[in-house]
Parts: sequence; structure tokens; C-alpha cells
Amino acid sequence: MQIAIIIFGAVFAALGVYLNSRQKKLMARCTARTEGRVAEFERREHTTEREDPDMPNMIQRSTTVSFAPVFAYTVNGVEIKKATAASSARPKLKEGQAVTVFYDPADPGNFYVPEDANSRSTGRLFIIIGAAVAVLGVVLFLI
Repeated sequence: MQIAIIIFGAVFAALGVYLNSRQKKLMARCTARTEGRVAEFERREHTTEREDPDMPNMIQRSTTVSFAPVFAYTVNGVEIKKATAASSARPKLKEGQAVTVFYDPADPGNFYVPEDANSRSTGRLFIIIGAAVAVLGVVLFLI
């Protein structure tokens, strides 16, 4: 059991390293800058189902709702509206808020917004949680 916890933590942390690496590569490609705005929020629902352990044949459903900012910005006279991959239950940005958009000159649909903390913090969060779980597994293994 402890080995499984260590492996799970290590995989989770490795995923965080991958996400951080991907974000850094995106930031390196996105060298052009323009002004944009938060056009709206895209509502995302994720429903999970599991069998109730106390009541056989009974399914419990739970739905989580989050919101991804949709950014609007103009490149060479063409407006681009695109949502980020990251979403949050309580977004810090506000609809209509002005933002700085860095985009890839070769592919303006690839972009990042420095004010969007969710996009930047996901990888770090995975690394921290993964490392903590792995350390917990090691401690459990040693006692």
C-alpha cells in the first residue's frame, strides 16, 4: 500500500513538472503582446457517479461546476475569442476586465494571460501535492 502511495505521489508530481514545462514553452513562443478583455465565462460541469456503499444498487451523483475565462483580443484586425483550459469555481477575474494577452505570432490562437493565475498555478499545485503524497508514502513505509 505504501509503495502505491509513493508511486501515485511521484506520478502526480511528474504531471506537475510536465504542465509547468508546457506553460514555460507556451510563454517562450508567445512573444507578441496586445490588449484584451475577459469576454465571458464558460461554465463547465463535471459529474461523478459512484455506488452508495450503504445502499446496494443506489448510485450517488455529484456535480462540480467551474468557470473558465473566455478572452477576446484582436490580432491583425481579426478578433479571437478563446477560453483557457484552466477553470475555477470562483474566478478572480471579472467579466469585462481588461487584460494583457501574449500570443504566438505564428499561431495567434495560442496565448496566455499573465493575470490568469489558474493557468500558471496548476503545475505548481500538482508538484506540491504529489511531493507531499510521496513523502507521506515514504513515512508510512518507514514506520
